[in-house]
Amino acid sequence: MKSILTIVVVLLALMSPTLYAGSATELTVLIDFDDEFARGAMWPVRSSENDVESIGCSYKGHVNPVHFDYFPWKQSVKQWAWCRAKDADGVQVWCYTKNPDLLDALQAISPFSYIRFKFTNLDEENVGECTEFSFSTTSRHLPDFITN
Repeated sequence: MKSILTIVVVLLALMSPTLYAGSATELTVLIDFDDEFARGAMWPVRSSENDVESIGCSYKGHVNPVHFDYFPWKQSVKQWAWCRAKDADGVQVWCYTKNPDLLDALQAISPFSYIRFKFTNLDEENVGECTEFSFSTTSRHLPDFITN
C-alpha cells in the first residue's frame, strides 16, 4: 500500500509541470466594493475587446527646492502614488497613498503585471486610501506573441 501511494505521489509531481505548461490567465478588471479591492492583469485589460476598462498605478515624487542650494540636508521629498481600476461597465475606483512601504512596492510593476489593490474610506466618487498593493509578473500574464 505504501509503495502505491509513493508511486501516485511521484506521478502527480511529474505531471504538475505538464498540467500548467503554457497556461495563461485572462484577468480583466474586477472591482469588489464589499471586500474593498480591485484586480486585473495589465495585458488582458489592454487587449480586451472593449475600450472602456483599464487598470494601473502611478507614482509621483519631487524634491522641494526651497533652501536646497544652501542646505541640501533640509530638502523636502514628497512622494505619493495612486491606483485606478475601471471595469467594462465604466465603474471605477481610485486609491492613493503616501505610505513609504507601499511606495516601495510599486517597483514590482511591469507591463505584464497582474495588479491587485485594496482600498478603504471611499468617498462619493469612489476615491479612497490604498491599503495594500499586490503585483505578480509570471509567464501566465504574458501575451501570446505568436500569431497563427
